[in-house]
Amino acid sequence: MLLIIGGVFVSCSSVPKNSGESQDVSQLQGKWLLSALEENPFSQNPQQKEAFIEFDTGTMQVSGNSSINQFGGNFAVSEPGSIAFSPMRSTLMAGLNMETENLLYKAFPRVTAYLIEDDILSFLDSSGTVLIQYTKAAGS
Repeated sequence: MLLIIGGVFVSCSSVPKNSGESQDVSQLQGKWLLSALEENPFSQNPQQKEAFIEFDTGTMQVSGNSSINQFGGNFAVSEPGSIAFSPMRSTLMAGLNMETENLLYKAFPRVTAYLIEDDILSFLDSSGTVLIQYTKAAGS
């Protein structure tokens, strides 16, 4: 289900057993650029806005851009490596290749965990499947 304004990107669960070492929430801090979605590499279209997610671990707020629309909300980490997003706010503009945005918004509710390895942030579902990947932005 895709709900953008007042939409819900909610997830909560324990960290999958294969997620590796414990994750420190401070590692999320900063800006991350979208690099893969639903196991497919993502290439930024120069005619669209930069697709990214940005975490502020001091306020536990998240914001970003899906390459067309801006989104934002809060996040919670109940235990190392788990993550839950509050209902997200989003702008409602149309643009080129809405498919990327639709896939991204469909993946967020399935996210239950995160893993950071070598400046790659992976969001996983409850079975440990990588749904979304971001690469740490330079200077973040």
